[in-house]
Amino acid sequence: SSGHEVHWVEEHHVVFRIAALAQPLLRWLLHSSPSSLSSSSSSSSSSSSSSSSSSPISHPAVIPPQRLNVVRRDMHALRSVSVTRERERVRWGISCASFACDEDLPDKGGHALPHLSPHAEELPGRLKEAKKEGRMESKDGATITRAFLSSQLVYVWFDALTNYLTAVGFPRAPDWQERWQHVTHVVGKDILRFHAVYWPAFLMGAGLPPPTRVVAHAHWTHERSKMSKSRGNVVGALEACEQHGVDVLRYFLLRDGGLVDDGDFSHAAVSGRSNGELSNVLGNLLTRACALSLCPARTVRVVRYGGASPAALAALAHAHHTLDEVESAFEGFEFRRGLIAVTECLRRCNEYFDDAQPWVLARTIREAKAAAEEGDGAGTRKERERASEAG
Repeated sequence: SSGHEVHWVEEHHVVFRIAALAQPLLRWLLHSSPSSLSSSSSSSSSSSSSSSSSSPISHPAVIPPQRLNVVRRDMHALRSVSVTRERERVRWGISCASFACDEDLPDKGGHALPHLSPHAEELPGRLKEAKKEGRMESKDGATITRAFLSSQLVYVWFDALTNYLTAVGFPRAPDWQERWQHVTHVVGKDILRFHAVYWPAFLMGAGLPPPTRVVAHAHWTHERSKMSKSRGNVVGALEACEQHGVDVLRYFLLRDGGLVDDGDFSHAAVSGRSNGELSNVLGNLLTRACALSLCPARTVRVVRYGGASPAALAALAHAHHTLDEVESAFEGFEFRRGLIAVTECLRRCNEYFDDAQPWVLARTIREAKAAAEEGDGAGTRKERERASEAG
């Protein structure tokens, strides 16, 4: 569709055999215990595969669950992935010559890409096991020699993904394993394959645990059109912050962005959320609850529920339910659902204010207090007059 001419190209490179890790990848996807993920797993029988596939998915490793089928399809369809590119075709990249071979690897064996020799002693023992078992081979089955590796550059994703691991201090930091234990990657839906298939497979191939979860969010359109530099409709984040304010923009992005469906951005929509929900709902409630007439000391008192009206108890029950719903939504990275629940709770609180009309009660209390003070003052004057007459 681009109009460019298509050329058939053949080249030599090194491939990573994803198919050899099909079962541990599937177990990770269905969120089995990390201890059950083994880098030494090989292909299993079809009956084993079908039983794993039919097991209930309680805590999938990929969020949202709607993307599970896409990941599973890629896992089954991909047999291998190229992890190098020919130096002659790619002008920039990390040279595979920096990898040191203990010996030339024979063909047909599918041996692993050699480890980085300077840090070999620091890598987990299973990395060396993976090298012996072999999950990489040249595409045409040729011998992987030093000369061959010198002609190759590391595939950019194979290199870039390791930044997640080195960012937590791998392999030298003493606490890198603890920091890596509960890692969640947040990525766009268009690069889910790299993070939910390639990356966990690479880690398992090295004997390392995959990330705990991969959250793949949807994209943003601009006034119902896909953002594109060529169209000139890309929204500048800094400009949007200047126009609407950081907090308002953050709220809008969480409120209207989504995991499954693309969100649509427009400056009118941001203003609408700000005025309709932040100002009219939250702002109105704060103004009412913190009014000097109701809260002159500007403090919050602990009120016992015993004397509360049925309407107040219902509002309190809904607020407690909202806390649980928001916690559940945020744990699943469904910020839109959580914020909708918060807004609905605030609306109900405003409705309670409308029904209870505490400002009327506050006025009645003030009037009664003033009348009492006036009555006390009149009685004091009469007492003074009597005392004067008696004297």
